[in-house]
Amino acid sequence: MDAWWPLLVRAEFQPVLGPTLLDQIENDFPINDEPGHGVSGAHLGSSFDVGFYGIVQKDLRAALGNKVRGPLNRVYCGKGKRSACRAALQASLLQAVGESPQQVYPADSECAAGDQMCSDAIQFKPIGAISQPLIEWINRPTFQQADEIQSHGPR
Repeated sequence: MDAWWPLLVRAEFQPVLGPTLLDQIENDFPINDEPGHGVSGAHLGSSFDVGFYGIVQKDLRAALGNKVRGPLNRVYCGKGKRSACRAALQASLLQAVGESPQQVYPADSECAAGDQMCSDAIQFKPIGAISQPLIEWINRPTFQQADEIQSHGPR
């Protein structure tokens, strides 16, 4: 999915928007924030915290003919033709399957090319003179809370 996502988005929207407009949109609303290489530049894990996720889903539901609350101004995938949408998505998936791990996870100052675990790792911001090594990505909630119940309350 890491290889396919940016190709999927381009296959879905670029035929209607064109490469120049899609690039301009991506400057403000990134397609993907690749761990270690994206908008943030830091290793934030596989957080998928920016991008076209809801827009892609909404457009694909519309392309399938499903009722969509707050639809986009048109169906972008396949220029509104289901068979063209399917062909574009399949072609982008085949392209993604052909990419090597070194292409999908390029080297950076922390990780060797092709090392997905390192690429998806979380890097802490150092405070003062203390720094921490990368930690493996963990699927965790945005907000965490610990509660301690001392005793039963009145009934």
